[in-house]
Amino acid sequence: MDNHQEDFQAVERIGLVVWLHSMRPLKQLKRHGHIHYVSRKMKYAYLYCDLQRVEEVTRRLESINAVKYVEQSMKPYIKTEYQKKGSKRRKERRIQNGNLIGNPGLQ
Repeated sequence: MDNHQEDFQAVERIGLVVWLHSMRPLKQLKRHGHIHYVSRKMKYAYLYCDLQRVEEVTRRLESINAVKYVEQSMKPYIKTEYQKKGSKRRKERRIQNGNLIGNPGLQ
């Protein structure tokens, strides 16, 4: 069992938003990736595919007549870790000016 855990490697995947004219080709979409969500009202499907195959899958999806267009998810390119802007500088200024850190209004 340990050999299986050592051999496991996570496959990088990316999300694709497939905008549709009609909901009929959902079975065809299943062939190209894992369907995560379908909105029948807005007529789109969100599916995941392997990162190496994204261009090929996009081309194949766009060739289906019921597909309007395909968008790639921007999630991998968005920064998800944030810091307070200038927090160290503010803290240093408060100490230099004699302000108490816990009570910024007192001098």
